[in-house]
Amino acid sequence: MYLSCNQESVIFQLRDISKLRRGAAPALALSGLMAVGGCTRTDETAMRAHLGQWFALGQTMSFDAKWRCAAGSFRLVDTQVASALPVVRNAPRAVSVLLDRGAVALEQSGVPPNQSLINMVNANHDLGSKMRRAGIDARDCMDATTESAFSYALGDPGGLLAYDHQLGALILMDRRRGILVVTMGGGA
Repeated sequence: MYLSCNQESVIFQLRDISKLRRGAAPALALSGLMAVGGCTRTDETAMRAHLGQWFALGQTMSFDAKWRCAAGSFRLVDTQVASALPVVRNAPRAVSVLLDRGAVALEQSGVPPNQSLINMVNANHDLGSKMRRAGIDARDCMDATTESAFSYALGDPGGLLAYDHQLGALILMDRRRGILVVTMGGGA
């Protein structure tokens, strides 16, 4: 998981924990949590750079990131997937490729990504559940634009479902509308 902070990093060096007074440790922990609270899961520039290896991204429609989630929707210049991202046609093969390569796209003719996601859960419950959580847990980062694009992409029978284990990102392509939606939830 990538975290980026908009504030200076704070590093606490404790030479001798036994010298801390009784109330100092909780205060120190609280200040550390406050510092992390200013961090986000990723940023738009990093997300676009990472996705750019697989997809021809156009204009960003919407993007938001917080510590526990990130969600973005992007126009596509082209709906082709670059060869760097393996595209497979069934869930058991997708599980195998994902475990081997860390990223995969599942494209099942006439099957919307919502059903492909169910097929992934059935093929490998742990991996499929991580993919599902990447979408569900990202709701706090979805504005109306991304939420709508996410909903449409899930139901597009010509759509594509992908997952990037490194980012913990669920990726949906709505080919009819030329939109890519990416979600990263806290549990992914």
